[in-house]
Amino acid sequence: FLSEAVDKTRDQTYFLYVLKEKQLSQILFPLNGVPKSQARKICSDAGILPADSKESREICFIPDNYKDFLADELGVCSKKGNFIFKDGSIIDRHNGISNYTIGQRKGLGIHLGKPAYILSINSKNGDIVIGDESDLYVKEILISDLSLINASIPNSDSLYVKIRYGARPVKIKSINYIDGNLKLKTNEILRAPTPGQSAVIYNEKIVVGGGIII
Repeated sequence: FLSEAVDKTRDQTYFLYVLKEKQLSQILFPLNGVPKSQARKICSDAGILPADSKESREICFIPDNYKDFLADELGVCSKKGNFIFKDGSIIDRHNGISNYTIGQRKGLGIHLGKPAYILSINSKNGDIVIGDESDLYVKEILISDLSLINASIPNSDSLYVKIRYGARPVKIKSINYIDGNLKLKTNEILRAPTPGQSAVIYNEKIVVGGGIII
């Protein structure tokens, strides 16, 4: 099984949910229970790296701007389009969908006289839908590409879901399979679930598995 780390600020289980029981049986995580500060001191004492070495941020293998990496290394161009309201009316042009994310408020470059948030991004036509913060909150999500560590979801009253790495786990109210996808309903609201990101299911501290939000 895969369990949350003792140091919750460094827990990586959100990213590891795709591992299976067979793989986990052959993996050791020797730093579980060791705070980052202590791990750095151990490495420093062993001459592996200085205790004050720079810590990686964002995408650790991309040294500069990820947008430049996408364009220069992968040839991915950021599709341009319109900021639009929910009714389809156009607000203004934007400079490419890779510059924005669902739930974003700052840095939009538009002035509506009140706070505006990104509700959805259409990668096909480039439209970005703008609305109120209240429009971001839901109590159910649909996930695809389900990956379960032990091939099934336990019958438990202590199932939780995380919809991004830094999010607080929210208790699951019900689970239903719909055409091969999984519909999760929660007791509390979820803020800005984003298609393409992972939703990871926990049974208390144990990772059950997860999938991709659609």
